[in-house]
Amino acid sequence: FSERDRIIRGRTLEALETTLAEVEREITALESEIRAFQQRYGVLGVEEIASSQAAMLRTLENELVQLERAIRTAAERTRLRDDPELIRLRSERDTVIDLMRQVEAGHAGGDRTTPARSELPDLALRLSRLQSDIEIQQRIRTSLQEQYELARLTASAPPAFTILESAEVPDEKVAPSRARLCVTVTLAAFAASVTLALIHDAFKSAKLKQSRGSPPAAADSLSTPDSALEPVTRRG
Repeated sequence: FSERDRIIRGRTLEALETTLAEVEREITALESEIRAFQQRYGVLGVEEIASSQAAMLRTLENELVQLERAIRTAAERTRLRDDPELIRLRSERDTVIDLMRQVEAGHAGGDRTTPARSELPDLALRLSRLQSDIEIQQRIRTSLQEQYELARLTASAPPAFTILESAEVPDEKVAPSRARLCVTVTLAAFAASVTLALIHDAFKSAKLKQSRGSPPAAADSLSTPDSALEPVTRRG
């Protein structure tokens, strides 16, 4: 039993080690995906991307409002279409509008790129799933580590029972003797049958004696005395 128990414990440890290795690989893959996402967009989460884009768009919209106001003022002040100041303001307005389009499309300036605003919900869902998966795998790893430590301590502990000498199969039968068992059973059955016969005969004799010693009273009532059978003499 101790050898079989040792083999079972060893197999349990191997299975736990294999499962732990698979979970570690899954966690590493998920962490790599999250790290690649953060390195690509230079932020830790989609919320930061959305906040950054919203701040840039608000700044550009304020500039656009100011340029539109300046263009209207310059147009009222001059009647010339080719006024240099009016051309400059319109050029700046077009530049701001172009920058707003680039921000909405995912260009953050220079070589840095951010996802488009239309892609943010899908990216947020993807990142949320990655973070949820990695949390689940970490919980599984913690549980497996506890099971592994418990199994390792159990495997190193001494067995509860120690076998001093293994059982051996006997070469020949010693007891019980089949012939002696048959004779004993036969004698016991014979003795029991004789005892039952004697008891039955004793009860039968007792009943017979009882029936002979007490005759029924109906016979006495039916018997007629001799005096009743004598002839009656009629007197003259």
